Amino acid sequence: MLFLLASCGGSALGDIAGSATDADADVDADSDTDADTADTADTDHFDVIEADKGPYVLGIDAAFTVSGTDVHNSAEESVSYGISAQFFEVVTEQTTWQEGTILDPFDGLEDCGLWVGTGNGWESVGAVDWFTAGTVTSIVGREAFDLAWSDGGDVEHYQAYPYDSDGATPVYGGSYSLRTTGDEAPAMEVAVAGTLPEAVALTAPGLVSGGTVSADQLATFTWESSSEESMFIEIIFTRSDEDTQGIELSCEVVDDGSFTLPDSVLSQLRSGWSGRVELTRKTVAVVEATDGRDVYSQAFANYLVYPVLIE
Repeated sequence: MLFLLASCGGSALGDIAGSATDADADVDADSDTDADTADTADTDHFDVIEADKGPYVLGIDAAFTVSGTDVHNSAEESVSYGISAQFFEVVTEQTTWQEGTILDPFDGLEDCGLWVGTGNGWESVGAVDWFTAGTVTSIVGREAFDLAWSDGGDVEHYQAYPYDSDGATPVYGGSYSLRTTGDEAPAMEVAVAGTLPEAVALTAPGLVSGGTVSADQLATFTWESSSEESMFIEIIFTRSDEDTQGIELSCEVVDDGSFTLPDSVLSQLRSGWSGRVELTRKTVAVVEATDGRDVYSQAFANYLVYPVLIE
């Protein structure tokens, strides 16, 4: 599965599988008005665009995340990586959404969705009680990483970023375990808390940080496929004349190494917009710990290029 998102302003990293399905202005690739759709969206009516709830649902007691990102930007090329763990009790399930206008609903595998956000960002409701868990350690192979407690912001968690002071890189394809000594949350262990997917390698289009690309060049993406069933590609652009309203294009496809955008999606991209291109392999699973608690596990392998300018 591959997920392609083009956004002008705002942030939309959530899965839109649960999005509202009503569309007030479906995109017609043959329409003469398509070229102006992004600039003339109806802002008098807003659809609710939901995001993936993630781990904060009833029955889930903890979350584990491991990620590795191959970053290409004008300043440097590097690998960014991190591990985090959370322990909690969901009092009421979280719902996360933004307001916008759905122009073309997302209908599943091998389909593309299109919507325009209002620029108000994401809003969430729900209640979660956070717990500490003593010493939290993640292990991959022979490497063990103690995660430090962080209570800043809205989400309290344990984290290791980077893994250690020596600049250890993520072990793509490696399985990570999770172990706690107990505190407010009981002591527990998960033998395979998560497996980081294989690294992502984009082969086309030839994107260069700080470079330009035409909309036609973004028509077809090719990459080295893997054994993973799913994959996401995200393209986020900021309009050159407007940064309070974002247009988002999304496509979900199988991870077979190639995907071509439909004309109705390409017609929304404009000269002068700048942004980023990110390919992501993602795995999600619910695993059981030795104390019986259910742990929401997610792992990401990313390839990120920015900034990219549409000529």
